[in-house]
Amino acid sequence: TESVILARDRAVGTRAVSEALKSGIASSGVSIRDLRATVVPIVRQELRQGDTRAGIYVRCTPGDPLSTDAIFFDSDGFDLPAGKGKSIERLFLSEDFRRADPSAMGRIEYPGGASDRYRDSFVRHVETTVIRKAEFRIVVDYNGGLAGMVFPSILEELGVESIALNSQPRRPDPLDSRNDCAVLSRIVSAVGYDLGVSISTSAEKMVLIDRRGTILSSQRLLLVMASLYWRIHPGQTIAVPVLATS
Repeated sequence: TESVILARDRAVGTRAVSEALKSGIASSGVSIRDLRATVVPIVRQELRQGDTRAGIYVRCTPGDPLSTDAIFFDSDGFDLPAGKGKSIERLFLSEDFRRADPSAMGRIEYPGGASDRYRDSFVRHVETTVIRKAEFRIVVDYNGGLAGMVFPSILEELGVESIALNSQPRRPDPLDSRNDCAVLSRIVSAVGYDLGVSISTSAEKMVLIDRRGTILSSQRLLLVMASLYWRIHPGQTIAVPVLATS
């Protein structure tokens, strides 16, 4: 049978929505690999490395803790185009979807080891020897997100000394994100570490702070990453957002 990956964040409301989706999907004859509470990058990797047809991530809406989002991914781990998302919404609202016989219900599985597979894949794709020799020291603010359960083991594998802030899961407060970066900035400059990193609760966005406590803007960070890429791949072309600085 066809199968999809389902995952969520730690919010109480998203767990209820996830359970409802799980029941509905199984009743249509599609099997489910439930990763339970995890971060979006792990969902993307599991889709790329597996044979599932699609993925769904249920999260608390950023900036609106009273709302819930369901993010859909294709089999390669990319976000579905807006048009396909609207088609799914129309099918759902019109209740125009398959209903399976009880004997053909989808199976629900709870696979383990996704975090370990992500860590191993991450480490394989970087120059571990170079990073270990550099003996980096960083301060990481996990903002109460699930990255605090994944990223520390990656840093340990790379020999990076780190100070973890807000590593225990908690309800996110998007209004305090800028204040959190200001606090992180002061800590980085006070302890004299190489870098400060603020990771979003979804683990797909980050803010970098240099050793002097300067918060890098998104445009400056884009330029830094482009410069690093061109040092390794000179002459290559990079796709950037339309609003990126020229």
